[in-house]
Amino acid sequence: MASKFVSIDGTLHFRRSGKLEIVPPALEQKLLSATGEFFRASTMTLPSNPKLPFFAYGLFKPGQLGFDSIRAYSTSVNPAQVSGVLYEKDGVPLFANGNSDILGALIMFSPDSAHTAYNQIAVLEPGKLYKWETRT
Repeated sequence: MASKFVSIDGTLHFRRSGKLEIVPPALEQKLLSATGEFFRASTMTLPSNPKLPFFAYGLFKPGQLGFDSIRAYSTSVNPAQVSGVLYEKDGVPLFANGNSDILGALIMFSPDSAHTAYNQIAVLEPGKLYKWETRT
């Protein structure tokens, strides 16, 4: 039977056969360590030049949920397209090199908040699926 972890007053519990049981401290440490490793490994690093505009083709396009997290840092948002091919895996758009036109938005950030904006993007995007690339 599947178990579900919950925290009660700062103590980690799991549900087994309908009853809540305390997670042994050694297992709790392993779970916390694995969670920390997962989030460190899955978070993207920042791009080498955060002063460049950001091309959004998925989660961060205007009208999508991710855009709200970077809207306050943007100075302009313009329709744009780049050459590539867009694949989808489990509902996640994945950009690859190709010769089709990918429609999206070119987002400029104010110089004093570009680092913060790119950090917002990096926190939400899994580093194992995405990487930064500069295009002209």
